[in-house]
Amino acid sequence: MSAIVTLKKGEGRTIKAGGMWVFDNEIDTVTGTFENGEVVLVHDFDGYPMGRGFINVNSKIRVRMLTRKIDHMVQRSIREKVMAYLSFESERQKKQAFTIPYNRQQLADYLAVDRSALSAELSRMKKDGLIRFEKNCFQL
Repeated sequence: MSAIVTLKKGEGRTIKAGGMWVFDNEIDTVTGTFENGEVVLVHDFDGYPMGRGFINVNSKIRVRMLTRKIDHMVQRSIREKVMAYLSFESERQKKQAFTIPYNRQQLADYLAVDRSALSAELSRMKKDGLIRFEKNCFQL
């Protein structure tokens, strides 16, 4: 697993606006182990994933963003996207039962899928015993 760079509160604006650099004074914590030049995950202060970048502790530009895509976005089917995202959230929160920060429409927008198709797939996944959920509380 990659190291995670967490930004200070209020410092994610430049990345969200398209910036490609994270300066050393914008970083709150770095968890996990890494070597200079490795790819790390970049999270906003509240744990929202913002992308991946190359880290270098010898530079004022601590992280050079590589991509804003997260692993669950490269999946093809809705089921694969949902399972990848829920697995990511479960691992991030270190819980089997967890709450996501999105309602159905926001989750559909985040995963770039149709809301009704997402709701139908969530129902099938629940019926298949893959997940349990109530509103935005999920259990794998």
